[in-house]
Amino acid sequence: MIVSPADTLAIIVGIETNKMRWPALNGPMGDARHFTEWLLERGVPARNITVLAAPLDENRTHCTALELSGVTVTEANADSIIHRFRIQLPKERSDLLLVHWGGHGLEWNRGERLLMFPESAEEKQDALNFTHLLGMLRKPKYRRHRLQQFIIDACAVRAKTDWQYLALCDDYLDVKSVGQEQQIYYAAGAGEAAMNSVAEAAGYFSKEVFRALCAPPGGMWPPDFRKIELHVNPRFEKLRDDGSTSQVPNRVYIKLRDREEELSFTADPAAPDGSARALGMLLLERPEFEELHDILLGVHPPSDIAALYRKATEGVDVSDPGSSDVHAMVDSLRRPTRADPLFEFLVRLAKSVRDRGAKCSLQAWLAGAAPRHGIDLAELEARIEDGQPTYLVVRVIPDGLGHGYEVRAWEYSKRGALERTMPEPLLNFDEIESEVGRLVTEYGTPAPQVEFLVRGEVIRTEEEKRNGLEPKNLIDAPFEEMMVSGDSTLGSMCRVVVRPLFKSRDDTRRRAAHDAAWSTLMGLKSYQESVIWWAENGSIDPSVLGHHVCVAFAWTTRPPAKVRWNLLRELFYAGTPIALWHRAGRTGGREPLRRLLEGQPLAELPATVRRRRANYRKYSLDDCEHEARDLVLLWDDPTRGPAPEIMRAPITVGGA
Repeated sequence: MIVSPADTLAIIVGIETNKMRWPALNGPMGDARHFTEWLLERGVPARNITVLAAPLDENRTHCTALELSGVTVTEANADSIIHRFRIQLPKERSDLLLVHWGGHGLEWNRGERLLMFPESAEEKQDALNFTHLLGMLRKPKYRRHRLQQFIIDACAVRAKTDWQYLALCDDYLDVKSVGQEQQIYYAAGAGEAAMNSVAEAAGYFSKEVFRALCAPPGGMWPPDFRKIELHVNPRFEKLRDDGSTSQVPNRVYIKLRDREEELSFTADPAAPDGSARALGMLLLERPEFEELHDILLGVHPPSDIAALYRKATEGVDVSDPGSSDVHAMVDSLRRPTRADPLFEFLVRLAKSVRDRGAKCSLQAWLAGAAPRHGIDLAELEARIEDGQPTYLVVRVIPDGLGHGYEVRAWEYSKRGALERTMPEPLLNFDEIESEVGRLVTEYGTPAPQVEFLVRGEVIRTEEEKRNGLEPKNLIDAPFEEMMVSGDSTLGSMCRVVVRPLFKSRDDTRRRAAHDAAWSTLMGLKSYQESVIWWAENGSIDPSVLGHHVCVAFAWTTRPPAKVRWNLLRELFYAGTPIALWHRAGRTGGREPLRRLLEGQPLAELPATVRRRRANYRKYSLDDCEHEARDLVLLWDDPTRGPAPEIMRAPITVGGA
């Protein structure tokens, strides 16, 4: 398709001001000016360019310069923006409709993108639903704009409150096929912030896109997002490496074909045709989603629905649904490229529903929909019933001669217990890492929970001894940093536990006390700081624990290793579960636990730790300070585990 600059329409939006408590943006107006001047240089008539501006006072000179070039500059607000798209645009035609937007943004509800108006405020939380705008522009009355390109330099961080938006197109996935093609280039992926360069008063993303447009001899026309991406990607790799930003720009192409009432979502316009379901934009076609929606209206969700969601998504990169509403959970699970998490959640939900009519309706829907998405329902139900969870328990003890470690491993699931073969002795941590990695990768998805039971000190090499390295107990060894699969760490793949082995004494009394505390702890429905005994100095008397159900180590001054070990032993003898401690001493008091749980019950700490580590690992930020780094969970679960004569201590669940 030939794109004539003379027949190109451009809508350039630069919003720097807002009435929220968010910082003003010094950059969108400069970016708007650069893009507008580039369009003029390419031969786009000034009358074909609309600039919608909400500049900072110091940036109004950009508006003046654009007006002198003959471009129409209009104050950006909800009315002017909607009027341009809804009223004026259907009356026009173009070879190319090019939209550049710079300003604040959010990801909301079902993965929809919201773009903030200048008047968006705490008391008036309204915004432009960009996802709906795309749907509106695919409708028949916009058929004269067959090629539509969007460059969106805005954040996509998750909205924490409800937002109102203008209902431009509620049926944005149910449009008539009239031939438009949409190409969208986002500055940031879902959940990410799009950063500005303070020194250059420009968005990092807009700056790099602009450089790519100007790079070829004579410049690029029309914009080719594939070629632009070849320039942008390596630039952002460097920006992420130097800590300037963590955002990952991404592009999406949406095609409407003439004969099929179906959207095709892909990252490449040359990719084979495929449905939205197959390409992972949104699972479930609209009719089957609407049928499921109606069924869920009659479902009374169980009180532990959040736990069902977490079990179904363990080890899967999905968005936080933002609430315990079953519809929000289903919406969030329509986005992964794999259908397994969505159907596992629905199977678990069907098993927990008490109303017979609702249960039968949901099971009938599953039976019909599962085969269409490549899901073997019988196999999935069997896996849920029999195969989860799986625990890999690894006991690590020095061999007594200082030459290596005695390592034994057991697999535990509902099907029973099985000892796994491990070579002996393993001479160092590299060999332990290799063997544990071999066992974990055999499971595939979902990965097992890995529990290390340790006693004794890390064996030092002769060189380490000569260098004066102090003895270190195995409880302080960074097991969670083991590399087990490609560039994945054990702590980002699995819930990991490290706990000490102690000889039991008065086991009947200890077990009774432990059972009572554990039962209370697991029954908590929300985070309750009052039930935690905060160990904030180097000593604790277990006899004064009273109604507290666990201990959290929140040292402000880290005691010596021997003192810490003695505290662990005394708490074990008292039958007290231990919520957390940090091996490196960066506890920060009580704040890490508060920030990790954010109102969730203590029972959710293991899964929360794994997810936090996985997120930081995803963006290669393992070395950054965060609440889950160096966190050791000593979480004694008396309801399951291997025979006491084998392990000599209760089993634990948690993350290390």
